Amino acid sequence: LATAGASGVWLWSVAREELGLAPRSFGQFQSDTIRGIAFADGGRTLVASGRHTACVWDLGTGAEIRLKAAADIEGIVATPRVDQVVTFSTHNVVVWNTTTGEALHTLPVAGHIRRVAASGTGDVIAACSSPSSSVERLETTVWNVETGLRLRTYVSEQSSFDPMWKHCRVAVGRGRPP
Repeated sequence: LATAGASGVWLWSVAREELGLAPRSFGQFQSDTIRGIAFADGGRTLVASGRHTACVWDLGTGAEIRLKAAADIEGIVATPRVDQVVTFSTHNVVVWNTTTGEALHTLPVAGHIRRVAASGTGDVIAACSSPSSSVERLETTVWNVETGLRLRTYVSEQSSFDPMWKHCRVAVGRGRPP
């Protein structure tokens, strides 16, 4: 179990015999609000994002890699790939190499990004966004992670129940719909 707050990230053991023990503390974000947290690599890696920085921790060794973003980070998405993580800002999705800390691809989006998801294999990512000029449409853009190429953009009309797309969600699966 991982929790995050204004002063850092903590890893808790939920093993029956260890309930109630103090958490293991990870990096300080120095007055940076934690905006996202996730496990990656089958639970062996913990990733978290603050406003300008994302961190990747190897839970076995405690080694830390900091990813410095050019724009405010809105959230972070773990992928099944051991060496990659995805962050997103208002108008960009960034694919990072978690071994080197290098930004592999910066994928621009015309609208305001609401959510990002990775496929179960980690080879495709998708971002749903609302165009800057309109809240009447939702666009979901899909990219190939390896090449950074945009595969397709899907457009949905506005729902009268959610006029600002505050509750949009995106998930990427395998195969074709029935």
